[in-house]
Amino acid sequence: MKLIDALKDVVRTKENSTTIGIEELSSAINLNSYPFDYDKFESKLICYWVFTWYCTDTWVGLTAIYLGDELMGYTYQSARKNPLDIYFLSNESAIKVKDWYKECLTEEAEPEYPLAPEGDLEEEIPAMRNVHYSDQLLKHLDKKGFHNGERVTPIKPARLDKYVDKHYIVRVDATGEEKTIPVAEYKFPIHVNSLILKD
Repeated sequence: MKLIDALKDVVRTKENSTTIGIEELSSAINLNSYPFDYDKFESKLICYWVFTWYCTDTWVGLTAIYLGDELMGYTYQSARKNPLDIYFLSNESAIKVKDWYKECLTEEAEPEYPLAPEGDLEEEIPAMRNVHYSDQLLKHLDKKGFHNGERVTPIKPARLDKYVDKHYIVRVDATGEEKTIPVAEYKFPIHVNSLILKD
C-alpha cells in the first residue's frame, strides 16, 4: 500500500487519535509556541495512528495529520528518544496549519516548511505489522489479526521469560482454541479502513 493511500484511508476515530507534538510543530513552522490555546488548537487539528507501538512509556509510529476533514501531512517517530518528524503534503497544507496555529497564538514568524521528500508518498509501506514485546500490543485496532494465516484474537500476554513478555495467548477465531504464540509471529493490519478486520 502506498503511504499516501494509507494516510487518506486512516481510521479516523477518537480511539485511534492522538495529539501532535506542539513544540515540534511550532519548530516545523517557525512559530513561538506561547501563549497558546491548546484546547482550541487540538479541537480541529488531530493526528490519527496509521500504525503505532509502545516504546518503553511512549506511543510512537506513523500518524496522519488532519485539519478538520482535510489531510495535511504526517508525522513519524521511530523510538521514544528519537525526534518526531513532521511533513506536510504541500506548501498550501503547511500554510493552512500555520493559519490555524496562528488563530490559537499571538506571536508570528515567517517559516520554511518541511515538505514530504519527493517520492515518499508513492513508496509502498507494509500493510501488515508485528511487534516484539507483549506490552507493545495495546491499541484496540491491533486486537484482530493473523497467526500462520489463521484469524486470531489476542487475549493476554503470557510470561514465559522471567524478565520480558514475548508471548501472547491468542484465540483462533474459527475454532475458539486458545494457544500461546511468540508475539512476533502475530500479524495485524495497519490502521487503514480498507484493511481493518471486522468482527
